[in-house]
Amino acid sequence: MLIDTNALVWYAKEPARLSKRAAAVIREQGNFYSYVSVWELAIKSSLGKLKLTDQQGQPSDAGQFMLHLVRRLQLRSLLIEFGDVAAVQHLPFHHRDPFDRLLTVQAQRHKLPIVSADPVFERYGVKRVW
Repeated sequence: MLIDTNALVWYAKEPARLSKRAAAVIREQGNFYSYVSVWELAIKSSLGKLKLTDQQGQPSDAGQFMLHLVRRLQLRSLLIEFGDVAAVQHLPFHHRDPFDRLLTVQAQRHKLPIVSADPVFERYGVKRVW
């Protein structure tokens, strides 16, 4: 499974926001995170839209925050490839969020379901787990 950025943040900071199924799936081994999520966390954190903290509640940067989750959950990385970025051009505009659009393409190209609260992924034909 590919785990959406919001699901990762909620798992770390607000686990009550996850469905029971999503929380269980996130804990399973063999899931993927995308470098898109690192990019999204870095942008939102730098704009002050997201406060990232470590386990002790101390401020954390996007890279440290993500590396902690990767290790904790034993996530595999999904790199951003040239073809992923180029394929975004061909997506219909069901959603304008550039991060979610790139995650959509990655899920499609790698035939991965996505763990996400956002039903918009289904409009692109991506299986969503929540």
